Amino acid sequence: MINSILSVLFSLALLSPGDEPVRIYQFRGESRNGIYNETGLMKEWPAEGPELLWASNGIGMGYGSPTVTEDRIFINGDIDSLAYLFSFDLKGNLLWKKQFGKDFSVHHGGPRSTPTVAGDLVYVTSGMGDVACLRYDNGEEVWNLNMIRDLNGTNTLHGYAQSPLVNGDFIYCQPGGKDTNLIAMDRFTGKIKWISEGAGEIEAYSSPILIPVKNRNQVVALSEHSLIGIDAKTGKTMWIHDLDTTGFVHANMPLFDDGYIYFVAGTTQSCAARLQLSDDGKSVTEIWHNRSFDNCMGGFVKIDNYLISTGQRQAWLKRLDVGTGIVVDSVKIGRGATIYADSMLYTYTDKGMVYLIDVSHGTLKVVSSFTVTQGTNEHFAHPVIKNGVLYVRRGDALMAYLLRANV
Repeated sequence: MINSILSVLFSLALLSPGDEPVRIYQFRGESRNGIYNETGLMKEWPAEGPELLWASNGIGMGYGSPTVTEDRIFINGDIDSLAYLFSFDLKGNLLWKKQFGKDFSVHHGGPRSTPTVAGDLVYVTSGMGDVACLRYDNGEEVWNLNMIRDLNGTNTLHGYAQSPLVNGDFIYCQPGGKDTNLIAMDRFTGKIKWISEGAGEIEAYSSPILIPVKNRNQVVALSEHSLIGIDAKTGKTMWIHDLDTTGFVHANMPLFDDGYIYFVAGTTQSCAARLQLSDDGKSVTEIWHNRSFDNCMGGFVKIDNYLISTGQRQAWLKRLDVGTGIVVDSVKIGRGATIYADSMLYTYTDKGMVYLIDVSHGTLKVVSSFTVTQGTNEHFAHPVIKNGVLYVRRGDALMAYLLRANV
């Protein structure tokens, strides 16, 4: 089992059965928090935006982000209602593609999830509940199951939208069944380790995170009306927090930092909340909530003592003081997905604009912007930065933009 100290960074460096370091690449960065550990990036872009290195079309419909390693790019796509995993080299050349199940096609068709890479294995999920483990080099299937058929899960109105969480030998998924809310499996075989009923609710379009609690790590996940903490090793429910919901679309992962859990949504009475986790990990206490800090699915980042995200009802980028729970700064750019790298924010709006925003002087200052013109349908996928390159997915197109000169 993984050393609990290492899990502080949300599986940044995990241990395999042979006790060899395994690096994890996953949704919203290696620490699963929207912060990318990059340096030397441009602090201002040319008027036309950063250089487009390449664009690859034909990856199928979808809203999932790419996962970028040191030599590969992995991304999910829907072709004729079938779920595929595509593997590219860093120049955008297709290496292989593998069909692993069926995807959601009722409305806004295509995958909503991002692959997770752990060592020489890649883990994927589809909007129709397929979970698969494929080999890194060639896409060969290691194991495959379906959360509805095999785990008694219940799909959501808009399809499953969870990106796999890996922790040591474990992989976690959220079928959302009444008695199978969240499940842990052996990531090498797909064999079930434990089953948790959680709050007995369907999942809420979010992905679980791992947090350290003394000698017992917890998986923290969202369900229809609840935020839940579950012992990562045993599956025991440690606490359940009522979200006081007016809806069930809670697509942002929660965030844990220094004893506090942060939650941001667009369809709850709270919208944003700060919860203090007890020392023994058995309860949480709400410190504050703020209805005006509302984001549905674009994610949020914590920079120093501030949460930053775009608003849902008021489409402004906002900065909230975590000590007081009050919004202290905002700038009107629209709603979208926000990440952070090298002292700058990057926001990709649902109107197709990408903004570069300086936060180093205590305020939100728009420095540069450009428009994404390639691809199809909505601009919903979260952007990714890796080794000085910005990756943007729009429907069936994946684009790579140069952010530093020495790539």
